[in-house]
Amino acid sequence: MQLLFISILTALILSAESVCAATIMSIDPEQSQVWSAVSPDQDTVVPDCFYQTVLVGNGNPHINYFDKQMTQTVTNCDQPNVVCSTGATQGTTFSWSVSGTLNPINWISGGFDVGVSYSSSVNEGCSAGAPNQDVCLWYQQAYVAYTVQNVWSSPLCGTDSSSYILWSPTNGNACGRGYYCVVNTCRSIGQGYWTLSGPAGWC
Repeated sequence: MQLLFISILTALILSAESVCAATIMSIDPEQSQVWSAVSPDQDTVVPDCFYQTVLVGNGNPHINYFDKQMTQTVTNCDQPNVVCSTGATQGTTFSWSVSGTLNPINWISGGFDVGVSYSSSVNEGCSAGAPNQDVCLWYQQAYVAYTVQNVWSSPLCGTDSSSYILWSPTNGNACGRGYYCVVNTCRSIGQGYWTLSGPAGWC
């Protein structure tokens, strides 16, 4: 009786091993590799990420000015019978800028009459004599300052809650003074300064 029981048990074990082997052989190797690559968070799909620069509200636009010396300073203009002339200038290009940030900002007009840059025209210069000691030619470019921020395509891409001031030159230098002559308070060619206390709105 004991020998009969052992024989039956051995037959059952061999049969089970055969079934397991057949099951393993039927698995597609490629399907097995896919399963092994399944991630626990497979359901989280990260979209293509990109950002768009937009106005914050209406942009809170203001007119600002940048004044720049366009010629060398001509001195000794106060000598008798002397007329100093700055000579002509070929003009220059004024470009957009943004307040300090390491984050990339795309330029947008915000719907204002502004451009990426504006180039001033050629000017014949200006002259001065006594009692003025020196003379130089300056140019004032008007800018519209407006507030922008970056908006990402999805919250999964990250967030940037910071806002930035973008300065863009007005088309045709609308609201800007353009060329003007300066006496006795000249600096060096290429030097300039900002006036950030301009009126609200835009040209």
